[in-house]
Amino acid sequence: ADSHLTSPVDQRDFNQLLTSELGVFEALIEKGVDAVMPAHVVYQAIDPNPASFSRYWLIDYLRKKLDFNGCIFSDDLTMQAAQAMGNPASRANLALNAGCDVILCCNDRPAVMEILDNVSWTASNKWQQLCAPGPLLADREQLNKIQSSPRYQALLKYI
Repeated sequence: ADSHLTSPVDQRDFNQLLTSELGVFEALIEKGVDAVMPAHVVYQAIDPNPASFSRYWLIDYLRKKLDFNGCIFSDDLTMQAAQAMGNPASRANLALNAGCDVILCCNDRPAVMEILDNVSWTASNKWQQLCAPGPLLADREQLNKIQSSPRYQALLKYI
């Protein structure tokens, strides 16, 4: 594979990650963070797949070990670090199958069209929970204004 099509590799072992990045995830999840986004980084000592395409990181670690019930966003599927995982539709399927609730495909209309034409999925209830009114939207007037906006109405067809 071309070196420009590979994901960054982190050689640290699990314990080294636990004392740095993973502790931040644990603390935020304990405080009720609503969403996370894994990176397209391969943690070689743990899984050969980038975290954003890894069932270990998304299901086994985030969902089961840390009991994360929020929404998992993919990192941008058009990034060079993701291109080693195949064409845009393949990347989308891999991210969804690994446990992502929402896939991001930014600034690449042909890739978006390929995904829409070739990938089928059902909107995750995690996405619906994230979009549900919370304390920040407790003001009924503000909530009505948001829910009646054309942009909000257009998004409803996807959930």
